[in-house]
Amino acid sequence: MKKRKKSSNKGKMIVLIVLSFIVILAIGGYFYFVYTISAVDKDNKTDIYIKVKQGETMSSLADELKKKDLIHQPLIFTYYAKYLQQTELKEGQYIVDKTMNAKKIIDKFVNGEQAKAPALTIPEGLNIPQTAEKISAYTNLKDADVMAQLNDKVFVKKMIEKYPNLITDNVLQEGIKYPLEGYLFPATYTFPVGDKPTVQQIAEEMIQKTDKVITPHLEEIKKTNLSVNQFLAFTSLLEKEATAHTDRSKIASVFYNRLEAKMPIQSDVTVLYALNKTGTTFVSYKDIKVDSPYNTYLIDHLPIGPISNSSELSINAALNPAKTDYYYFLADTETGDVYYAKTLKEHNRLAAKHVK
Repeated sequence: MKKRKKSSNKGKMIVLIVLSFIVILAIGGYFYFVYTISAVDKDNKTDIYIKVKQGETMSSLADELKKKDLIHQPLIFTYYAKYLQQTELKEGQYIVDKTMNAKKIIDKFVNGEQAKAPALTIPEGLNIPQTAEKISAYTNLKDADVMAQLNDKVFVKKMIEKYPNLITDNVLQEGIKYPLEGYLFPATYTFPVGDKPTVQQIAEEMIQKTDKVITPHLEEIKKTNLSVNQFLAFTSLLEKEATAHTDRSKIASVFYNRLEAKMPIQSDVTVLYALNKTGTTFVSYKDIKVDSPYNTYLIDHLPIGPISNSSELSINAALNPAKTDYYYFLADTETGDVYYAKTLKEHNRLAAKHVK
């Protein structure tokens, strides 16, 4: 009887040990599972780009995520996705980071939360230094470095060769402040997600856009007796002189009338450009005497080159000017309304009334 009791106790002990071992394994397995679906690094928010191809499986995605150190265990990640019934991937580019756990990562790929490329917007009427500031903010480069790349002669010559109907050697003549002034089209630009375009790649996108806008109008531009460079100089004056209340076609008619009559255009914006003044519309008598090929108070033709970029509104106005006999215009300093005159006497009378 004693032997049986001892044998029974021994059996119970074995069962208890086995059960304890199973419990320990279960608890350990649970904590390991929790670990494997947790974030790899809760402090590292660096964006990592992942591309999902058409027809890609969750298993192959898991392998790619492991290579990028975004998950702990690809097999468990795959089975976890199956358990969640989330295995249908959507093709595209995605941004994930190491602070995301497996559930958040799976949700992103299954729900199609694709990465959006940051946009670079260049407003109308910006000059090269102002455009460089926008590119600088987009690329995280210094303004001076951006300017150096935009003005690089090797790059400019490459653009002349590539876009011969748009850019000519005139942009490199003595007196030009910035060779590509007027050729960087104002628009919103996006680049492939994950790409880091160089300054010159960005600039060429803008030049390409200008070429696309200008090329269909080359024959019309010839009829104005202006070169493309002169035409863009003309449109840049329209762009800088225009207000919200402006009929640009009327301003274009004033400029054409003065050019035909060999009268100086006398545009304040060209003086401000020559003096590198931004953020002001005030021009003094001393300012208008500045010796510069851009100063339209001292020359009876267009400035040597554009003074800013130009919108399609200004381009269309230059191609379709109103037919007037106006030679003067001014904007009311309070309302922005524009008034036109045929004679200097009439212009002065309007100035006394509307320019404070």
